Amino acid sequence: HDAVAATCEATGTEEYWTCSKCGKIFSDAAGTTETTSDALIIPALGHSWGEPAWTWTASGDSYTAYAVFTCANDSSHTETVTATVNSSTITETDDAAAQTVYTATATFNSTTYTDKRITVPEAATGLTYTGSELTGVKAGTGYTISGNTATNAGEYEAALTLADGYT
Repeated sequence: HDAVAATCEATGTEEYWTCSKCGKIFSDAAGTTETTSDALIIPALGHSWGEPAWTWTASGDSYTAYAVFTCANDSSHTETVTATVNSSTITETDDAAAQTVYTATATFNSTTYTDKRITVPEAATGLTYTGSELTGVKAGTGYTISGNTATNAGEYEAALTLADGYT
């Protein structure tokens, strides 16, 4: 009998041979190593869940978030957990932009996972060349920014890099 691989949820069996005369089970084709049905069982693998992929959906000024877990043993096995989303507002200062930080929290298999989303910082408008350094996009929480300040007149492009744990 051919081997049957174990899956996440079902046991498998090792390859085996059955004697047509006596009905005994053997683990070798020569029929020299007798075994039992129980000894041939390969335990189910169980699921191997990794870190979730996060899905965020905007609805007006709020978000819904889902943590999607995919089994490393079989990518067709997924579990989706609806996260609790809380928001906090960071007040604008001279050096930092006003922002809303959304934090999603989901618990799966007794482990809590979080993901954060931030509002996109807005570029300053109406800046007038003064010969002094001007800030086009203020710094904020959850990202680092480069190219956001300049002294000379012209158009500039700021680049944001999200911090770990932010989307």
